[in-house]
Amino acid sequence: MIRLMLPVALCLAAPLAAQTPPCPTAEDLATGIRFRIEGGDTETFRRHERPGVIEALFQAHDGYASRVLLGQGLYLLELIELENGVLVPASRTTYGFPQAPDAMPVPVPGGGWTVRVGSLTEAGTDSDTQTYSFGPMTEYSFGACTYRMIPVHLRYASDAELMDVLHYLPDLGISFLSESRYTGGSDSYRYYSVEALR
Repeated sequence: MIRLMLPVALCLAAPLAAQTPPCPTAEDLATGIRFRIEGGDTETFRRHERPGVIEALFQAHDGYASRVLLGQGLYLLELIELENGVLVPASRTTYGFPQAPDAMPVPVPGGGWTVRVGSLTEAGTDSDTQTYSFGPMTEYSFGACTYRMIPVHLRYASDAELMDVLHYLPDLGISFLSESRYTGGSDSYRYYSVEALR
């Protein structure tokens, strides 16, 4: 009886296993990789047409939406808001680095980078010095999907109390904001699931 039931059990289990989507890879950036964030927000990453640039679309549960362009999937090149899926030019902030996005340093454990960055908004221009510190390689899990992760601490010369903590995923070539620390408090964000958009 056991021998008869075993093939049946295997047949029933096979469709369930087939329904589990594989964990996204860097190749999925062509169509999009979506992360879900505690609180109901999402962020979707795609490969941009410019070499070395990743596009990230953030959608908040309250309707706010924005798009950022990231050099090497980490360095902020542009931030702009969206209304009903349309870019709002007046909200655009552009950041200027001394080299092209595909020439920016890729994070390596224990490394770092200090760079002078210019910014341009409708109000005018400004500049600041940013210091990136890359921590030791560790891991980060989104449900059943686990990736290598390098923590990145980003500090700003203009505000000694401000620090952003990002998580860079070498296997995907992207990063996401984990925490912002500032005078009097901090904000944290937990990304808990990931899926490829195919």
